[in-house]
Amino acid sequence: MSKKKATATCLPMSRTARIMNSAIGVDCVNQDMIALATKATEIFIQDLTRKAYELSDDDSNVITYDDIQRLVHAEPQYDFLVEWIPKRMKFSEALARYEETRARMQQKSDEQTQSNMISRDDEKDPNCNEANLTNGRGPDDGEDDHNKEE
Repeated sequence: MSKKKATATCLPMSRTARIMNSAIGVDCVNQDMIALATKATEIFIQDLTRKAYELSDDDSNVITYDDIQRLVHAEPQYDFLVEWIPKRMKFSEALARYEETRARMQQKSDEQTQSNMISRDDEKDPNCNEANLTNGRGPDDGEDDHNKEE
């Protein structure tokens, strides 16, 4: 088998190379790694679509979003895709979830702000209170012990 046939892919290797080179801290990627990643991606897509087709409701040769999301949510090996391929929902449900999330985040932010304020109060110097700072003088300012007459 020739080397060209072994690395033949349907996906463009130049795009895989661009994605791999865009990773932070990556200066140069070996051509063999690019070919391997491209072929692995191709096999992954074929496997995903084949399994989604097997789960599909239709007798047609069409795979829908619903088929893929059903597979992703049913098979543990595709758990990493759950955030990227969510279940369908009505707009009203999505809006309600958004509002709930927003309210929780605001509550956490308020709690964090209050916690920070409390911790700042704890860090204050106990000797620096209003009674000790009257007229800009500390508790012992004004008179020295050795100048006091007894």
